[in-house]
Amino acid sequence: MQKRGQVTIFIIIGILIVLVIGIFLFLQGKLTLFQPQLAIPQYVIPVQSYIEQCIADIAEPAIRQMAAQGGFLNIPPEIAENPLSHYKLIPGQKQPIVSLWFSQGRAREPTISSMERELADHITAEIRNCDLGAFSEQFTITAQQPKAEASITDNEVRITLNYPLSITNKQDNAETALASFRKDIQAPLGLTFGLAKAIHDKENQDGFLELLTMEMIAGDFPDMPLDGFEITLDKRQWTLQQLQDELFPLLRSNFHCLVFKNTANALPTACRDFSAYYLRHYFIDLPNPKFRQIGVSTEWAFANSFQFTKFRVSPGGAVIRPIDLKIPLVSGAFKLYHHFYDIEYPMLFVLTAGDFQFNLATMVNVRNNQPDRQFNPFLVDDQPSDAGADAYCNEKIAPFKLQARDKETGEMLTAAMDYRCAQFRCSVGQTAPPLLSGIPQYCGNTPCDPFLETSLPYCINGMLIAEKPGYLTATSRLTSTPETTENYALLELTPLQTLDYEFRIIEFPQKTARALAKDEIILASFIAKDINYDQSIYYPSDISTYQNITLPAGSYTYDIDIRLIRNSTSMLLGGYKAEWQSSYPLINGRRQIILTVLAESDIQDMSAFNSFWESTVIPQSATAAYQPVVR
Repeated sequence: MQKRGQVTIFIIIGILIVLVIGIFLFLQGKLTLFQPQLAIPQYVIPVQSYIEQCIADIAEPAIRQMAAQGGFLNIPPEIAENPLSHYKLIPGQKQPIVSLWFSQGRAREPTISSMERELADHITAEIRNCDLGAFSEQFTITAQQPKAEASITDNEVRITLNYPLSITNKQDNAETALASFRKDIQAPLGLTFGLAKAIHDKENQDGFLELLTMEMIAGDFPDMPLDGFEITLDKRQWTLQQLQDELFPLLRSNFHCLVFKNTANALPTACRDFSAYYLRHYFIDLPNPKFRQIGVSTEWAFANSFQFTKFRVSPGGAVIRPIDLKIPLVSGAFKLYHHFYDIEYPMLFVLTAGDFQFNLATMVNVRNNQPDRQFNPFLVDDQPSDAGADAYCNEKIAPFKLQARDKETGEMLTAAMDYRCAQFRCSVGQTAPPLLSGIPQYCGNTPCDPFLETSLPYCINGMLIAEKPGYLTATSRLTSTPETTENYALLELTPLQTLDYEFRIIEFPQKTARALAKDEIILASFIAKDINYDQSIYYPSDISTYQNITLPAGSYTYDIDIRLIRNSTSMLLGGYKAEWQSSYPLINGRRQIILTVLAESDIQDMSAFNSFWESTVIPQSATAAYQPVVR
C-alpha cells in the first residue's frame, strides 16, 4: 500500500511539472506577442511626440486630397494636361480635378499599393520640413535620411517612419537614438476606395451607365430619333445641339435616382413617385455589405458648364432627319427611325463616409447605341499607336477554348468567332468538331461537341462575338491577358424564325372582318423590350425588305405598333398597339403570323382618330381576342 501511495505522489508531481512548463511556455508566447517598445528617456519624449504630430499634419491633408482626386495625390501630367482624362470640380479652373478612371480606351485606376507608395513618398519628402530647431536650446539633434511606409486598411492609414535621430542632451551630454516613429490616421480611405472600385468594376462589366443613357433616349422617342416609326405630316429634324439640350436634363434628373445596394443610399424623395420604375432599372447590385455606411451621389456630375465630349448621330450630319426609304404611296407621312448614337461624357460619383469624401470619375462611352468599355491595349500613354489591326490581331497571348450553343435547345453549334477590342476586330476562327484524319471524333456514342482552341490578343473588357446564319449574333465581355485564369467562354445564340404575315382588319363598331381597301396601306413595327432587336412591315409591298418578318425564337416581349393609313389623304384609320409575349414553342418551326388591325373607315380628321384610338384601339388591343396568332 505504501508503494502505491508513493507512485500516486510521483504521478501528481509529474502532472504539476507539465502544467508549470505549459503555463511558462504560454506566458512566454504572450510576452513575445505583446512586447512593449523599448523605453526611452523621459526628456526626449517631446521630440518623439513632435515627429509623430508632424507625420499626422502631413498625412491627414494628403489623404483627403488623394481621396478627392480619385486616388491620386499628384495627378500625372499626361492626365492633368489632357481635358479628356480628368474631371474639373470647378468649371473654368485648372484645379481641383479628378482623374478619370476610364477614358479614351485607357484604364487609369489606382491601386492600394500605388496609393500607399505615393503617400509614403510624400511623407518622406515633407518630413524634413518639420523644424527640429525648436529643441535647439536643450538638444543637439543630428538627423539621417528619412524613409516612410504607408499601410492602408478600411478605416485607418498606418504611417511608419524610419528617421534615425541622434539626440544629445546639452546639460549632461547624454546621447539618445530615436529611429522608428508611427502614426495611425483614422480615415476610411481603404473603405471608400473599395466601394469606388466595386462601382467601377460593375460599370466596366455591365455598362449600366451607358445602358441607362440609351434607355432615356428610347423613352424620349420620338423627341429623340431612335428606333420605330410615326405617322405625321409634321416636319421632323434636329440639330446635334438640340438633341444634346434634350438629353442633358434627362441625365441630370434620372441619374439622381441611382441606388446602390449595400450602401447608405436610399431612393431620393423626388424619385419616389416612380419608385417601382427606378428600383427596377436604377437599382445597382453591389453584393459586399461592408459599404453600408457610405453614401453615393452623382449630384456634382452635371454642373452648369456640363458638355458632352462626343455626340454623334447616324445617319445624319449637322442635321438629323427620319430615314427616307423612298417607299411609294406614303405621301411623306411615314417617318422611319433607325438611328445610332456615339456619346461620351464624364460622370462623377461622390462617396461620403461622415466628413470624408472620395471622388470617382469615369467616362460614359456609348458606341452605336451600346456600352463601349473596352481598353485599347496600344494606348500605353495618351498618344494613339500607329499599330494596325493585323499587328494587334496576330499578337496572341492568352489561350482560350471557345464554344457556342443554341440558347433554346442546348445543341452545341459551329459558329464563327470574332474578338473586338477598341477599334480592332479580329477574326478568331470557327468552332468545329474535332477531326482525326478528316474523320469526326466521337465522345461516347455521339460526335464530340464543336469547339475552338485558340489564343486571343491582349485586351481588357474585349467583346467576343459569335455569328451563325439563322441565329441572332451573340456577344460576351471577355478579358484576355497573361494573368487571365478563366480560359473558357461559351456563347449562347438565339435561333431566328422567318414568318410570312397576314393582316385581318376588324371594322368597328360592327366588329366585322374585311379586306384591305385599294387606297389603304399598313405600317407595323415589332420592337423587342428585352434585347436590341426590331422589325418593320410595310404592306402591301413589292420591296423584298418588307415581304416577311424574322423574329428571335425565344421568350421575348415585343411592343407591337400597327397603323392603317388612307394613302390618298394620309389619314389614319386605325391600328393596333399592345405588348406581345413570344416563346420558343410558339415561334419555332412556324410559317405565318396573323396580325389584327382595328379600324373605323369613316374617320375624317385627327380628332376623330385620336378618340377612336384611345377609346377602342388601345383597350381592345390588350384583349386575347386580337392577339397575334402564329401558325
